[in-house]
Amino acid sequence: MLEDLLALRKRLDRLTAVGALRPGLADRAARAAGRVRPPPEPRELVALDRGLDRAGVHTLADARVLSQLVRGRAKGLAELRGLTPRAKRALREFSAQLGHEERQARLRSFASQAALARLEDLWARLARAVKVADFFARPDAPRDDLCELLPAPIAADAPPTSARVASAEYLVRRARASALDEHQKKRALEEAHELLLRIGSEVDRDRVRRLRAEVAEERARFAAHALLLARPPADPVARLSQASRRGDGGAAWGEARELYKDAVASRDAQLGSRSRQVLSALEPHIEGGLAKAVQRDRARVFMDSAGEEGAIAAQLRAESPERTDRDRLTELALDLEGDRWAVFDLALGAGRFFNVEEDSAEELAEESPYAAPARLTRVPYPGPVQTMDVAQSIGELRNFVITDPRSILYDLASHRQLMHAWLEPEGGGSLTRKHGTGAVRVYVCDASGSMKGARSVFRDALLIAELNNLSVREARAQPCVPIYFSFFTDHPTTLERVDNADAAMRVIGELFRESPAEGRTDITFALESAFAAIRHARGTDADLARATVVLVTDGEDRVDMARLWAAKAPVGEIEITLNCVALGIENRDLKELVQQQRGTGRRAFYYHLSDEEVAGGRALFDCGLRTLLPARPVLDLKADEPEVKAAIEGLASLAEERRRAPRDDRAPALRFDSYFTQLPKVEGRAAEQRDLELAGDLLEAVAETIALAPAEERACEAVRLVEHLLQVYSVDGAAFALALTSLPPKGIQALEKIRLLGAPASVP
Repeated sequence: MLEDLLALRKRLDRLTAVGALRPGLADRAARAAGRVRPPPEPRELVALDRGLDRAGVHTLADARVLSQLVRGRAKGLAELRGLTPRAKRALREFSAQLGHEERQARLRSFASQAALARLEDLWARLARAVKVADFFARPDAPRDDLCELLPAPIAADAPPTSARVASAEYLVRRARASALDEHQKKRALEEAHELLLRIGSEVDRDRVRRLRAEVAEERARFAAHALLLARPPADPVARLSQASRRGDGGAAWGEARELYKDAVASRDAQLGSRSRQVLSALEPHIEGGLAKAVQRDRARVFMDSAGEEGAIAAQLRAESPERTDRDRLTELALDLEGDRWAVFDLALGAGRFFNVEEDSAEELAEESPYAAPARLTRVPYPGPVQTMDVAQSIGELRNFVITDPRSILYDLASHRQLMHAWLEPEGGGSLTRKHGTGAVRVYVCDASGSMKGARSVFRDALLIAELNNLSVREARAQPCVPIYFSFFTDHPTTLERVDNADAAMRVIGELFRESPAEGRTDITFALESAFAAIRHARGTDADLARATVVLVTDGEDRVDMARLWAAKAPVGEIEITLNCVALGIENRDLKELVQQQRGTGRRAFYYHLSDEEVAGGRALFDCGLRTLLPARPVLDLKADEPEVKAAIEGLASLAEERRRAPRDDRAPALRFDSYFTQLPKVEGRAAEQRDLELAGDLLEAVAETIALAPAEERACEAVRLVEHLLQVYSVDGAAFALALTSLPPKGIQALEKIRLLGAPASVP
């Protein structure tokens, strides 16, 4: 099969390299007879590729892991051996696709670039399938490099509707490619996170959801690093080396696995090969073998997510009061009934995805169950946690997130000016319990009859995630933000206050047993009740300064704005942010409320999920790349194991080589004027309306994105981003320059903002 694959590659190269072609007699006859029909779609090839993606096979070493997992299972081995005939059918499908385009190229006298791009994508899929099938057909054959990344599909999605979404994708892609530069990766993730919050769910819904899920997962992993050391090294290779020297196999495996995933996602062949070599060197030290580690992995990852005070233990204890031990969560999780496991699993994903983002920087960093068991304090140098905070003085200007340069002083005086901030554990010690944090959360949950089924399960999962988070925080002696919640209909309801783990677990147990869904919807009344609860809380807590209202509804009701603002007025100086999750049906009134919040500088969000998305459950938050490698295996690793040490040294040499590589980071700034200067109109020439609209959209996206970057890097960031966007939307430089002569008002405003934010010092 490998010889056939090589022959097809040569044919594709010849087709790519040809110039003008002359059709032969057979080609002209076929065209005259109308017999030039496209071949059937390569279904087997696409199915094989999707299967390998779902399995997480990205190298031949991964294929070897797959064979270990199914060893001893006759059915599994038979399926793997069946890869050979399927790969042969995929070869024939590709050959038919290639032959058709060869005939078409001769008839047209040139090769279609779109067809060539599709063939290149199919060939990459075919090459992986054939190489994996050949591995299983000849497992003992000598291989050059089992750890080398296999080819991956290269087809690109259609450009997003909004250039802001394309900017967020650019930031996420940069984060993936910065695996060896953790400071750069953290910053790119934070900028992408902030940009996605501002985008909302109004445009490019599926793309935004996938991006948010991926960013949320990566930010949670960064917060987990603070669990390891008070100030862990920012260099992941240094952390890997330290773990190996002290014989901590679990930590070493975790670092190498994350580097490998980043390398596969960014198609970094060198990093992928070196990091996979480290994992291969660690595999023999896994206790019980790799297959058993994979079986145990789900429970271990669950423990990391739910914490030792997880809601599952509470729920089971409610059913069996005599069971009071809380240190056997792994066993309990495995014994959990399927439907209840699904609800809690959904809660873990939903809680990370719908990050309320309304606490102070310290609380934001500790908000998820992954946070560090120590008080985090802001530091002027890069620390283990990066987040957004509110600026305290003009001296922090270089880290400001500037949305409008003209309102900096006003935003600073009104405590609304956001800035990039670094945090680290204070003294490396644990926290003492802190009461009176000056903030409350109010969950207002629709319990009308239309919320039955998947909608009510999703609604409960959001509340369970918040309650479980409170339980975990108390167990770790971290500050606990009080939670108010109510299930509303068109009848008066009482908001319940939860401020400790016992109350939280009691409510979670009740939600597992019964999910309310009966009556009619009255959103206005529910929000009035929420404001009344905040007003009452202020009466008992003089330090209360802010509150977050999270409304979860199916949207089947109008909102009386006049009543709402009248109910909010008595709350006074307390900052109230309204966040909305609309399930099933859009609600324009709620969207307008959130837009008003954003207009005042608050970081509110409105997120709509269709019934199809809600029914998807936990899969809604699945993102990124699959891998067969367990996340938390137990390894019996001795300090400085020779094979492991040699593999790590190879990875460290690659990291050092890249650090020393010369870089001209200021070169893009020299092109700033050529992209961001309004040009005079040219007589007799006018830009097309499409180009004008697109140029305005691109400039607005650049302005909003570079506002999140550090001041000294905005000029270079603006140039890199606009060049990327021009390529994504297939706009040539001449068309963009012509559009700069006739920009609409929004485009002119965005251009002025870019120059105010990012013009190099030498630019007047």
